[in-house]
Amino acid sequence: MKTRLFAGERVFGEGDIREILEFSRPELAGLSLTPVGAGTDNRVYRLSEGLALRIPRTIDASRRLQKEVRWMPRVTQNLPLQCPTVICDFAPTVCGSFRWVVYDWIDGTPGNEDVKLDTAENAIRLAEWIIALRAVDPCAGPGPGKHNFGRGGDLRKRALRISHLIGRHAPMFDAEKALAIWTRALESSEQEFDHRWLHGDLQPSNILTRNGSITGVVDFGGLGVGDTACELLACWTSFGPKGRAAMREVLQPDDAEWHRGRGWALATAIEAFDYYRAMDHPIVSQSENTLRAVLCDSS
Repeated sequence: MKTRLFAGERVFGEGDIREILEFSRPELAGLSLTPVGAGTDNRVYRLSEGLALRIPRTIDASRRLQKEVRWMPRVTQNLPLQCPTVICDFAPTVCGSFRWVVYDWIDGTPGNEDVKLDTAENAIRLAEWIIALRAVDPCAGPGPGKHNFGRGGDLRKRALRISHLIGRHAPMFDAEKALAIWTRALESSEQEFDHRWLHGDLQPSNILTRNGSITGVVDFGGLGVGDTACELLACWTSFGPKGRAAMREVLQPDDAEWHRGRGWALATAIEAFDYYRAMDHPIVSQSENTLRAVLCDSS
């Protein structure tokens, strides 16, 4: 996998990390430091056994971490699945204009091609978590914008871009069907919707399991207040027909919300596929799986 995913990306070596820890958080400097993951926004290190250090790749990712530090303590404290707890953060002045954050470590294995999430029980657990998140008071929460990739905003703002990407990758899948799904999602976006808290990126890699059961949700870079139809993308990113039906039964979306959710799944998958397709990154395979699920679904 390519070390750098973005122009202007900053890479901190272990020596840099140790130096900054010693300067800013000396109580952490002597802990073992083990790289455990490299997502699209952050690199993650395990500090000893109980802590996770997230280091953003870019300034935009750093701003998303700053948002997490502000809002996660309010939003996630009473949710039914485990979510990261902010332990401390580092001022950008000591991290080369980047904000680093230390969270508690949550045991669990992210969903992936080998760790399947697709059971009715898991779909119900995730749906109940979404309902609990929606119930948190959205007052003063950040609306859709650059800070969360526009998740939960009006899909019509993406109309031309997604239509273009469908055409660009037409040889690889059923473009006619994809355009029909996208058109239906855009038509459904004409209806009003409630603005509620949403995670914004319920991909398998952000959902933790133990012994086959969903136990936690991580990576709140997409956190914001907007159209929670966006959360329905999990129906296609993480579940097959039975799990999708179970999730739909619990969440009870109307037809317009369901079609917007399917549109979000299509849009996020094809955007990620288009950007990362030349890189050896797991998100490419994940995006292909989501596109297949969206196109094969007859609902």
